[in-house]
Amino acid sequence: MASQEKNIEAVSEENRRLWALARATSILFSHRASRSLSCARALELALELSSTTRGMLLIFNQDSGLFELESSQGLSNEQVESYMEMPVFDREYPELLEALRHEAGPMLKSHPLLAQLFPEDGPEAVYVLPLQSEEDLEGMLLLAGGDVAQQPSIVLVARIFAQRVHAAVSTAYLFEQLRGKTEALEAATITLVETEKLALAGQMSGTVAHQLRNPLSVISASVQLLMQDQDEASDAYKAMDLVCQKVADMDATIGVLQELAKPLNLQLRPIGVGTSLTTIQRFIAPRCHSQGVELALGVPSDLPPIWMDENKFQRCLLDLCVNSLQELPHGGRLVLAAARFGTRLEVRVEDNGPGIPPELLPKLFEPFFSTKARGSGLGLYNVKRVADAMGVALEVHNVEPHGASFRFSFPITQEKPQPILTLASRQEPREPRP
Repeated sequence: MASQEKNIEAVSEENRRLWALARATSILFSHRASRSLSCARALELALELSSTTRGMLLIFNQDSGLFELESSQGLSNEQVESYMEMPVFDREYPELLEALRHEAGPMLKSHPLLAQLFPEDGPEAVYVLPLQSEEDLEGMLLLAGGDVAQQPSIVLVARIFAQRVHAAVSTAYLFEQLRGKTEALEAATITLVETEKLALAGQMSGTVAHQLRNPLSVISASVQLLMQDQDEASDAYKAMDLVCQKVADMDATIGVLQELAKPLNLQLRPIGVGTSLTTIQRFIAPRCHSQGVELALGVPSDLPPIWMDENKFQRCLLDLCVNSLQELPHGGRLVLAAARFGTRLEVRVEDNGPGIPPELLPKLFEPFFSTKARGSGLGLYNVKRVADAMGVALEVHNVEPHGASFRFSFPITQEKPQPILTLASRQEPREPRP
């Protein structure tokens, strides 16, 4: 009777472990995440199945030729740091690799590395399970803090689960690679479509600009000739002057269209940003004064030089300042500032106007998008285009309590920066910044 009860108990324990194996396998393969998260979950389940308390999951890196630590549990920071500093499980341990290739889960009774990693257990109390494909060993599960070797059912379950861990981790790695390639392909497709669209728009813009500029020049010259015969105080003179102003505005828009039709030709050189900010400050100061706008300039004297095309960057700053002044018709505050943050230098154009509706932020740098009734939608696009070509990150934020802030982030480097390969890149809405 006692023998029968013992057999029933053994079968029950075996069934429990098989059920736990099936459950762990189900959880493992339903865990669709990055390889690092899959490795952490796999080790957690392996410890649970084997009734152990400490463990490490190592994955072979083809580039370094080492088995690198992907996840650990139950180990102290000192043990993990010690492992990270070792030439661990590389080709200096041929006997270990050979044993793991031909024998599932060998007991390594006197391996110096295991003794160093698990000093409280002793190397003979550490069980090593291979994660291997048909061709080669690709990883290892190291389990300690239990009596694995004395329980054949645990050993069998652990061996089977190790094979499934290898399949799950490999699947997660491939899924991660596929997701990255899919995202890169989607981005490349969007860029290609935008490139073709902008190339066509550029050709059309160039043709239209050429056809418009000539008659506008005739109109402007004719009106100026007529103005010579008018009294400056007369209504006719004022009307003609207004015509000249509008022709000049149209000519400026045509200039932007013509720039869109041809590639940027930048002259990058390392210069101080203070000169550009001071130049723009002097240029817009009269208009700020006439509108009652306070103009603040903040440029520390110890800023390092940065790579830029000075003329084109000044044009970008001017366009942003003009946009801000259009939002401040009855006074306000406009800030031009620069500051260093680690390895980057930030240039800021900020106002306390009404700000930008959050739903419009992602579209702000797209070509031909404008919030103004008669806007061309090319001003901010061209600013972003120049920033990208200079290798400068450009972001826009709403600020508290109200207003907008455009921020150029320049890399501080000795070498010329590479252009940012985006076309009118979209920006996710951000929380207002102080």
